[in-house]
Amino acid sequence: MTRRKAWLIIGGLMMAALVLASCTPAAAPTPTAATTVTGKTTESTSTTTTTTTTAAAATTKAATALPESVAPAAGVTGPQYGGTINIAWTSDPQNTDLHVVGSQASAPSEYTLEMLGIIDWSLDRDVWDFQATGFIPDDVMVPHLASYEMPDTTTLIFNVTQGVHVHNKPPVNGREMTAKDVEYSLQRLVGVGEFEGTGGNTWAPKFTSLPVVSITATDKWTVVIKMSRPDIWARDYFYQGSTSGVIVPREVIDTYGDMGDWRNVVGTGPYMLTDVVSDSSYTFTKNQGYWANDPRHPENRLPYIDVIETLIIPDEATRLAGLRSGKVTSITTVSQPLADGLMRTNPDLKYKSYRWDGDSMSFNMTLPFWQDIRIRKAMQLALDNDAVVENYYKGFANPTPFGVVGPAVVGFHIPFAEWPADLQAEYGYDPVEAERLLDEAGLPRGADGIRFKTKYDVAPAWIGMDVDHAQLTKAYYAAVGIDLEINVLERGPFLERVFAHTYEGLTWARRGRDYVPAYYLRIMAGCGQRWNFPGICDPVFDAILDKADKAATLDEYKKHTIEADMYYIRQHWTIMA
Repeated sequence: MTRRKAWLIIGGLMMAALVLASCTPAAAPTPTAATTVTGKTTESTSTTTTTTTTAAAATTKAATALPESVAPAAGVTGPQYGGTINIAWTSDPQNTDLHVVGSQASAPSEYTLEMLGIIDWSLDRDVWDFQATGFIPDDVMVPHLASYEMPDTTTLIFNVTQGVHVHNKPPVNGREMTAKDVEYSLQRLVGVGEFEGTGGNTWAPKFTSLPVVSITATDKWTVVIKMSRPDIWARDYFYQGSTSGVIVPREVIDTYGDMGDWRNVVGTGPYMLTDVVSDSSYTFTKNQGYWANDPRHPENRLPYIDVIETLIIPDEATRLAGLRSGKVTSITTVSQPLADGLMRTNPDLKYKSYRWDGDSMSFNMTLPFWQDIRIRKAMQLALDNDAVVENYYKGFANPTPFGVVGPAVVGFHIPFAEWPADLQAEYGYDPVEAERLLDEAGLPRGADGIRFKTKYDVAPAWIGMDVDHAQLTKAYYAAVGIDLEINVLERGPFLERVFAHTYEGLTWARRGRDYVPAYYLRIMAGCGQRWNFPGICDPVFDAILDKADKAATLDEYKKHTIEADMYYIRQHWTIMA
């Protein structure tokens, strides 16, 4: 399903989310037992006001737009400078180098590091709604660290923005960014030039899969990328890409090896990471030498906020208490029942729903048991997603089935309403047919009424999976004779199990993200891909994606993307849940 997501994410089966932000000014964080020393990591030595209890939660991270609580006060015209906002994170990223740990370090990087292109924040919301998405139309992007041109189908030229300075801290001390920084960062990312043979950033397969031959700084302000063949997405990847495509000064990597230690994070962003208290907080302080102005108020140099304080608060009740008291400006995850209560008891909170990823359950396709598609179909048919949306998510979700390609990526998938009737039926609620398929698969009910037992790995602290919703899923499966054990894990053990495909039955999977279609299909289900949690390895599916990757036109690319998406849907490798 899909949910709408944002600052307070209430999550569900589908792509839906909810923004909630405090209307009251954010107070200072509740003091903890740890001692904070600016410029040093301080280990907590005793229990803090946050607990390590993992509560029911929803999915991934929130949008990066500021909440309404930091808007100008009544009678004030235009944005104002100063102040602190306090944001609650559910877990500590632990590492701050995107090249080392990928998306786990993306939260700190969003404030400190920058990419070549950026969304045009001056656009009216009726032109572009700024909903969280990885598939951004070209006409809403503007140059940031560089502009681009493509003189031919295999050449991409970036003209680096002049007057951009890196953070004023060792070992670069605020020097101006040049084309050499872009060359170094992109070579390291892709695995070419001086990084030939390294494989590039293994967390960024969309970059390492590009047919890049060379990335060269031809002068102080120009970088030329040459490819062996045309790739219709190369410009998008490098220009708007993802957080993996950030530009960093090489002196930092040469000196420290990477940016895994937060003290070594140096970029061109509006904030500098100035303090970390392990498992407690990350402090980002305004970069006084930041180079960019507000596109809506061109006379104003950014940023406005002096300090962004991110508090690591795994416990849901503590996050909610912080939001109610004003000690926390915004929170990113909460279970649906508590969200209902929060909106009812605290009407002063501001919230807004918007589109986000759909979550699903995936089978461990490396296990022989799940190779029988009748079992996979039955487990989809056993779930009444319409009822769950109405009664549990209170309408903050959309039960309409889809594949891997997000519903908002129009033209690259076939909407559910246009699916063949037999396929639509396979994604409906039909417990009678589910039981028939399980009987046919040789899984009759035993004397205790159970057909088989399996486990569902859940990690609410990392991905925000909703344990309460998992309990509903367990009840539906019990009705058709499937005994589902919910296995709640911390982030580390969860990732170890899914990456190695050692989980015993089911785990979380993402589908329906608004992202570059064939790329997303491959990383979610391509043979050997890191984020292919189900462990799918289907030569027919991979061959379709190979055709999409080599497409010479957008129409040809769309054709193969649709074919791959429909193949995925028919295979029932994951469950819309």
